[in-house]
Amino acid sequence: MSLFGEENENISTNYNNLGLTWYEKKEIEKAIEYFEKALKIDLALFGEENYSVAIRYNNLGIAWMHNKNKNLNKAINYIEKALKINLKLIGEESPNVAMEYNNIGVAWSYKGDLEKGINYIEKALKLI
Repeated sequence: MSLFGEENENISTNYNNLGLTWYEKKEIEKAIEYFEKALKIDLALFGEENYSVAIRYNNLGIAWMHNKNKNLNKAINYIEKALKINLKLIGEESPNVAMEYNNIGVAWSYKGDLEKGINYIEKALKLI
């Protein structure tokens, strides 16, 4: 048990960083596990409309896109949640919003809907 309790912003950040490290090691299932832990803490601390929550959703989406059991619907859902939060918090003209449009586009392309993928990636390009 942590000195400051399990629902702590620093623990969330550490879980997220562990997720990123496992992702880099290509152990995507472990990455997802840590991203989910970070998301759970951030949701408890901050609620749905928070920048950190958006980051966790985006990371989960990317992980599900590259998981051996590719769940592209789950990936798109998570990244769309991140996009919705960032559009509300920081508006359309943001590098994060551009990144999320790009990530959704890639997921749609992987899913086989190339037109939808192109549309999202073009949205990202206009913001860069």
